[in-house]
Amino acid sequence: MGCSRSGGVWQHYRIAALHEAINRNMSIALHFDDESCEKQKAALEIAIGDAKFKKMGAYRVQMKSEKALEKELKITAACTVVVFKGSEEMGRSVGESDPQRLRLLLSQSL
Repeated sequence: MGCSRSGGVWQHYRIAALHEAINRNMSIALHFDDESCEKQKAALEIAIGDAKFKKMGAYRVQMKSEKALEKELKITAACTVVVFKGSEEMGRSVGESDPQRLRLLLSQSL
């Protein structure tokens, strides 16, 4: 199963979907999530609902479940959001839970 063609919703991480999104040069957000990120998770749900993000691939990665990806991206803490345009990292944030600031972060990949 590939990436969502409609985007704009948070999906569970799948390596095949991420590779497809990169190959299509999509805007991508990865949220490295655990139980301590509930406030951030709610704020991200609000932010991704904006119409301008409807084609963004947004993936939740359960912290410590994808150790190779965490190592490659140098993820050291839960509640980290990383945004890409294709394979190029455009921005990241750790612990941010303000919907407006998260919209700005997500916008960096458009």
